[in-house]
Amino acid sequence: MERFGTGRPAVHEALQHLHTMVLITISHGERSRVNALSADSVLSRVDDVARMLLSSEPDQLDHLKQARRMFECGLVRMAAQTATEADVADLRALIAAHNPDGAVAAMQAHLDRSVGLYAHQNAQG
Repeated sequence: MERFGTGRPAVHEALQHLHTMVLITISHGERSRVNALSADSVLSRVDDVARMLLSSEPDQLDHLKQARRMFECGLVRMAAQTATEADVADLRALIAAHNPDGAVAAMQAHLDRSVGLYAHQNAQG
């Protein structure tokens, strides 16, 4: 505590907050333990982290948007790499249902190019 210039109340409050976020387990009489992280537990906390960041520094919105784009691009890459023909058909049906005005053809062409690009990248290793 001395090293970081803080006292017991601040450390206790921080540990309680981590416990509330289900990141640690606090057992009286024992040391606090870090809980195993899973994709579900991490994703469920992203909203809390974003709110905390924006409440403390509203100027960080652009950084948060950039991080979101990077994260979503990774998700799209993973989805494209593992997509089955049925998955692609489902996406086409969703596009058609939510965009019936002629832009569907452009979106389908884009989807075809994207899936083809990732399939080509996977084939090259």
